[in-house]
Amino acid sequence: MVMMGTLVAKADGPAAKFVSDRVVEPDVEDAIQLAQTWMNTCLSGHTRCSASEVPLLPIRVVDVEVTATLNCKLHISSPGERRNYLTLSYCLGVGEKGHVLTQNNLSEKESRCCFHNSEVAASVPLGKILQDSLEDWETEAAKMGDIYANSTLTIAAASAADARQGILLPRPPTLPESPPLQFTCPDGNSGTVFLRHTDPSDVEEPLNLRGWALQERLLTPRTLFFGTHQMTWECRETVFAEGKSDYSGIRWSGRNPLSDIHPFSQTLPLTSSEVLARWEEVVSDYTSRNLTLGTDKLPALAGIAAIFKSAFGNDGYLAGLWKSSLPCGLLWAGIGSEHLERKLLPYRAPSWSWMSVDGSVTTMRRDSKDPVCATIIHAGVTGRAPQSLTSCLSGKLIVRAPVRRPSKSKLLYNSANPRHNIRGFYFDGGENDGPNEPLEKYREQSCGICEFDDYDEMLQADSTQLLCLRKTLKRGLMILPVAGTDVFRRVGYCTIYEEPLKFTIEKPEDRYEDLSKEWPVREIRLV
Repeated sequence: MVMMGTLVAKADGPAAKFVSDRVVEPDVEDAIQLAQTWMNTCLSGHTRCSASEVPLLPIRVVDVEVTATLNCKLHISSPGERRNYLTLSYCLGVGEKGHVLTQNNLSEKESRCCFHNSEVAASVPLGKILQDSLEDWETEAAKMGDIYANSTLTIAAASAADARQGILLPRPPTLPESPPLQFTCPDGNSGTVFLRHTDPSDVEEPLNLRGWALQERLLTPRTLFFGTHQMTWECRETVFAEGKSDYSGIRWSGRNPLSDIHPFSQTLPLTSSEVLARWEEVVSDYTSRNLTLGTDKLPALAGIAAIFKSAFGNDGYLAGLWKSSLPCGLLWAGIGSEHLERKLLPYRAPSWSWMSVDGSVTTMRRDSKDPVCATIIHAGVTGRAPQSLTSCLSGKLIVRAPVRRPSKSKLLYNSANPRHNIRGFYFDGGENDGPNEPLEKYREQSCGICEFDDYDEMLQADSTQLLCLRKTLKRGLMILPVAGTDVFRRVGYCTIYEEPLKFTIEKPEDRYEDLSKEWPVREIRLV
C-alpha cells in the first residue's frame, strides 16, 4: 500500500532538524509563546512593518488590565493621545448583538466592561462606535481603515463563527496523521515522524467569508490568525505557520494586492494599468464575501479604497469604480453559479456600479487592441460628505455611445453554469420566446447574449436596450428605461456575436463609423 502525504515531526524530537513541517499541538499556551517569538522577530527586524511614530489612539478603545480577573473598561482617548494598540478581526454572528455600545450605556462601559474570558478578544471593537447614533457611525466607520493600518497587531478569530466562540480555547486535535514512523536521521540518530495527509491551512475559515475582514487583513501591518487547526502569522514581509519550522518566514509579495502599492511598497511605482489590476483582484475577493448589512458595502472597503485613491493620483472614486477606468470599468459581470441580487432599498450605489449588487463579480480587463466606442460626458456620485468613500446618496453617468434595441429574445440556460438569468437576443427576425434552449446551441444562430444582474430584472427584457462600449469584442451593457423619465439604469452585461456591427479590423479608425450605420449614437443618462 502506498501512503501519500507530508512528513511532520515534533519540535522537540531528533527528527526536527531534518523535517521542516511540524505536528501542531492542541495546547494554546505553547501557541502563545510561539506567537510572541514571531512578534519579536517582526518588531526587531522588519523595516516594512515598522511604524514611523507611535499612532494616535482611536477615540474609544477597551483598556484591558491583565490580572487574574481580567479587568476591562472603555477608555475615551484625549485629543492627541498616542499609544500602541491592538485591533481585532472576527465574525459577530447572525443575530448576535454582543456588547453593544450606545449613548445610554457609555458611562457604564467607561467604569467596567464585563466579558467572558473566551470572548474578550472578539468583543473589543464593538466598544468603538455608538450603535444607536448614525452620525457617530458615519464618522467612525470612515476611520476604520486608518485604525487597522496603524495598529500594532490584529488578532483574527479566523475559525470562530461568532463572537462568543473566542480564540483562547483548547483547539481540537490536529488533522489525522499516521501512527509514529521510525526515521533514521542523517546524523545517525533515530527519530520519529508522522505522515500528515492534509495541509492544516486547507480550511475555509469563517472569517475568510466576511466582507469587513478583507480590509482588516490587508491594511494591518501584522495579523495573528487563530485557525481551526493551526495559528498563522502574516506581516508585510513574511508568513509564519505553526505547521512549519522555517521561522525565517516566507516572502509573500503578491499574496496581498496592496504589497507593492504605496505606502507599503519599496519598489518602483506601478503604472495605472498595474494599479487597476490590483484593484480588480480586491473586487473579486471582496464580492465573494458576505456582509450582514448591505449598507456596509461601501464602508467595509473604504480603507482599501483610500490607499488606491492615492495610488491612482487622487482619481475620482465612484462607489467602487474609478473615473479614469471608464468606460471599460462599467464592464463587470457576475461569476459563479449563484445569482447576483440588486438591492434597490436602502440605496447604496448607482446601478452601473457593482456596489449596487450582492454576489461575486468579475471585471473585464482593458485591452489596448480592443478600442472603446463610447465617450463619457459626465460621471459622478454624491455622498453624505464631499469625496466620501463610505457613502453614496446618488450617482449619475452620461455616456455617448451606440445604442440599439433587440427585436426579440429567448431565455437560455448554460449547462456549464446554470444561473438561469441569461437571454439570447436578435436584432431582426428570430424566434419568439419559447422553451429554454441550451446556450451552446443558441450561440450558433443568435446575435448575442445578455447576463442579467438580477433574475427579477430579466423578466423586463422586452423593454431593454443594448449600449455598446467596446468594438472588437463587442461588449456592452443592457439598459432599461426608468418609468416616466428619460434616464436609464443598468440591468445586465451583454456580448454581441454576429455580423451587424460590421467591423473593419484593418482600419480601427473606421470602426466607429461602421458601427454607427447599424447602431444610432445617442447620449444616455444612467442612474
